[in-house]
Amino acid sequence: MVDDHVKYKPSSEEWDELKNEYFEVWQGIPNYIIDDSFATRNGGKKYNKNHQWIEISKAALEAYKSNPNSVFLVQLEKDDNLDKKVVGIYPANMNLEDAISLMENANKKLANRKI
Repeated sequence: MVDDHVKYKPSSEEWDELKNEYFEVWQGIPNYIIDDSFATRNGGKKYNKNHQWIEISKAALEAYKSNPNSVFLVQLEKDDNLDKKVVGIYPANMNLEDAISLMENANKKLANRKI
């Protein structure tokens, strides 16, 4: 399950304040996503099953291959039917605590911006 890999996601209250997108921090990428994805022209992969749409960047795929427990910054779009639409997975190139702090601040900024 994806949730086993999610190390940070906005709380329910924070999620309600976010407009169109938000960020999570994952440690690793679930094997079923990697195994059941198809290659993209840019060297990454895409997964589109079980009401999940996930795009894995080439850099994230390379980081995963070198260390399956790498820390990833994950950008998601909010969806009214609560499907998980992952716009991109990117290697964090930092430790888990710093990545969580960075994404907490990014979500706060997204929640406060005017549309």
